Amino acid sequence: MTYLAFQAYLANIRRTKLKGLIVRFLLIFNLIFITQALANDNNRFININGDDDWLLGISLRNADIPFAEIETSNGEVIPRSDKVKDLVPLFYYEGDYLYLEGAAGGIKFWDEGSNTVSLHSEFRFFDMPAEVQNLKSDNGIDVGVRWQYKFSQDKALLASLMSNSQNLPYSKIEYRQKTQFGNLIAIPYVQATIKSAEFNDYFYGLNFATDYDTNAKADIDWRLGASFRYPIWQEFSVIGDLAVNRLGHNTRSLETIDSDYELQSSIGISFSGESIGKPIPENPGYVRVAHAWGTPSNLDDIIHGNTEKDFNNNQLTSLFYGHKLSDTLLTLPIEVYATPGIAYHHSSAGQDRFLEYVFAFKGYYTLPLPWRIRLGVAEGLSYTSQISDLEQREIVDKKGYANASKLLNYLDFSLDISIGDVFRKNELKELWLGYGIHHRSAIFESSSLFGRIKGGSNYQSVYLQWHW
Repeated sequence: MTYLAFQAYLANIRRTKLKGLIVRFLLIFNLIFITQALANDNNRFININGDDDWLLGISLRNADIPFAEIETSNGEVIPRSDKVKDLVPLFYYEGDYLYLEGAAGGIKFWDEGSNTVSLHSEFRFFDMPAEVQNLKSDNGIDVGVRWQYKFSQDKALLASLMSNSQNLPYSKIEYRQKTQFGNLIAIPYVQATIKSAEFNDYFYGLNFATDYDTNAKADIDWRLGASFRYPIWQEFSVIGDLAVNRLGHNTRSLETIDSDYELQSSIGISFSGESIGKPIPENPGYVRVAHAWGTPSNLDDIIHGNTEKDFNNNQLTSLFYGHKLSDTLLTLPIEVYATPGIAYHHSSAGQDRFLEYVFAFKGYYTLPLPWRIRLGVAEGLSYTSQISDLEQREIVDKKGYANASKLLNYLDFSLDISIGDVFRKNELKELWLGYGIHHRSAIFESSSLFGRIKGGSNYQSVYLQWHW
């Protein structure tokens, strides 16, 4: 596909709003095909999770900010900032259809021989001063199509055609190769990002926040880097990435830019699990149906029983599926599940109805009591199709941010009891009645992944969960 043809394709997206449908298709498809078998070795992408089927981690990311001092459209002067720091949750998983790669993921729809084509979505980190970042309406989640050609099990070429929420096109071409030195897994890569003039004008000319007449042109940036993983104890590993980005000539000449290079690094910790070759766990799946009521109270108040009623009575109804990954975690009897879900937010005095999409990993610990009682904790990501009333009031109205974020970190806390144990009915022993907390937040203003804001929302739920 030529570049002009790609722009015509994106113009058609603008007319038909097809992009919104693609985003919803990706999210719903994820919920369906998480149940599929794990990918075989020949189809796997080259990532730091290696032979492990899933990996959950958190990383501290540091990056240079290439922008000069900026004067916004309202006359505010934003001084030059040298660096930005992000606290980034990372998820890796690969099945026959669904894959997650850190802050990216997608659905494979054609896989033959050495070729894999997928609908692809990724978060695009864009390093700018916090005051400017919160002004942009782009949510950072880009969607498109990605093709991979594997030369061997350890070498691959990837090419993608992408667009952001403002319908600004760009593409990437990347070569990556896996190497191993003892227990250290390293994946060096080289990447070219081909940016349209509109993309360059928005993200590097900052036309959404300034009155500069940048007249940016299309350009190519080059990135050289390497990802790594080193096991330290049982399922725990140190993970990281180091890269340098060379801005293209047309980008470097913009008056908003005063640096030719961007140095980016990250270091973090992860834990992982392997299912290939292991017996299928007992009770490998579950379905959970819940109804929840919103509250403006924070997590600490909820845990201590000091819950305030939401005056707009915001409510949601959710459906989650659980796919068991392991019966143990760090040799402890903690069951681990991958759990995608969808939540329907009901209309209220403060909002219209909308949908929320969640993907998380959840662990359950069963207390050794005559009646089985479980404690559960989940960590994941949540994306809403619009900003909720609770988050608008908490993040924008109360804290004064220009925008809230549709993508936020997700936590789930639960306490449930086996109905079969209570009523001594064997046929109901895997039916659980529980209480849960549905929590979205931005990790204390530290992550550009969530718009570098602070705050979120909480819902208290009652649910039924059936295991088979």
